[in-house]
Amino acid sequence: MATGVLSPEQEAGRSPARALFASLAVPMVRMERLVAIGQLCRSLNEETAALIVERASAEVLEARRELGGGDLAWADTYLEALRAGAFRSARLSDVADDPSCRRFAEPGGTLTKLLTWTDEPQQVSPGIAASPRTTP
Repeated sequence: MATGVLSPEQEAGRSPARALFASLAVPMVRMERLVAIGQLCRSLNEETAALIVERASAEVLEARRELGGGDLAWADTYLEALRAGAFRSARLSDVADDPSCRRFAEPGGTLTKLLTWTDEPQQVSPGIAASPRTTP
């Protein structure tokens, strides 16, 4: 982990506001990565991808506003480190081959869960609605 960046569990002992931010940032960055994979697989267009990322980041941005002065720099560093791990440690193209893209787009799978963030009804299987804003 990058210098000065603690896990959400470690942050919980230091500051409730930092712990909240960290606990929301981790799934948000995961969703950003999955959206990027969806775009590489041509399962998500740019507009839909932007909407999902915007909605997924809203809670993180709200939690960031609750942080004090010095914690803002920490929050930016924390997000940068999470994104480095999510996007630089593994090439997205390695998970965007044809079999991986088919699995990504399977009914009720990752793509369906991401699309719940558009607030359009999704089905996990015929006749069974997906929960709104499901985290994949």
